[in-house]
Amino acid sequence: MPARADAVLAPLPAGAPAPALALPALQGDVQAPFGRQPVLVHFFATWCAPCREELAALDRLARARPPGSPAILAIDVGEPVVRVRRFFAGKPPAFPVLIDEGRETMALWKVEVLPSTYLVDPGGRIAHVATGPVAWDDDAASRLLDALAAGRPVASTALPEAPPPPDSSSSGSEP
Repeated sequence: MPARADAVLAPLPAGAPAPALALPALQGDVQAPFGRQPVLVHFFATWCAPCREELAALDRLARARPPGSPAILAIDVGEPVVRVRRFFAGKPPAFPVLIDEGRETMALWKVEVLPSTYLVDPGGRIAHVATGPVAWDDDAASRLLDALAAGRPVASTALPEAPPPPDSSSSGSEP
């Protein structure tokens, strides 16, 4: 499958409220801070090679930016807690990881491809969605997140695609 030049960030229906998140977390209870600050909600699976690369970029982003700008929540879909816990053993990410073992939240958020990432504005509304791997630690992504945090309108834009994983036999993955 040919690699895309960019992962496209395109708005969902204007002003759609972010669906509630009520999921168990690897690190204890987590409340989604919708309505207080921008939130990046990332859907992934440990078996998805592009997801693993994007998780690494999100971890670098979280460690490089001031705490909570934006808040980052990662949601593993369709896997048992023990598998996800084993995946992160010895290398916990700098953000909470939630578990959607039954894929109910994935359906509620209308996730069709892994990885998928939703940007929720400070008003608790979905501003944009990115499908496919994004290099979230790239300067273009930081500028987009800064604009969202400042409450400035963010037009649809292309973000740099994460580099292909060492085994690039699969790009985007169907859940």
